[in-house]
Amino acid sequence: MSDRTHTTTESLMTVKQYDIYLCMIELNETEKIIIEALGDETLTVEELAVKSGYEVSGYFRSILTSLRKRGILANKRPGYYLKPEFHYLLQDSIDH
Repeated sequence: MSDRTHTTTESLMTVKQYDIYLCMIELNETEKIIIEALGDETLTVEELAVKSGYEVSGYFRSILTSLRKRGILANKRPGYYLKPEFHYLLQDSIDH
């Protein structure tokens, strides 16, 4: 039954929505924390590190780079922001 439900769910999504869905289920815990900390703000690397509880380091920067390359975050002066098509994640984090 779950395979059938999954197939039905996939057929109701556009290709872009499904790509976004696949991208999201692959988020690790650090990425989720960073997205929640960012919220709907635009923050510098330093501000985002403090707000998410991390230090600015090579690891932290590599996580931001990964999120940016996957199209989840964008970077525009003065900092990073969550792309609009991923704002639903903020509501999901409130609900859970």
